[in-house]
Amino acid sequence: FLSGTEDNFLVMGRSCGDQKVLIVCNFEQPQTIQTGVEGKQLLLSNYEDRAALNGEYRPFEIVVYAL
Repeated sequence: FLSGTEDNFLVMGRSCGDQKVLIVCNFEQPQTIQTGVEGKQLLLSNYEDRAALNGEYRPFEIVVYAL
C-alpha cells in the first residue's frame, strides 16, 4: 500500500509477471491524490468521463492505471 491507514483514500500497486498496475480508490470527499501517473495509460474507471490525470478524484472514484 502506498497510502496510510488514516487517509481517506487507498493507493495500491499490483503486479503479475511483467504487468504492473496502480489502483487508486477515493473514499469520501473530492480531493487531490498525488500518484505520479502522469503519462500512464488509464485502464479502468468507475466514472465514464475520467479524462484528466491531474490528481483530482471525485467521491468514491476508483481508477486503475498501467505502469
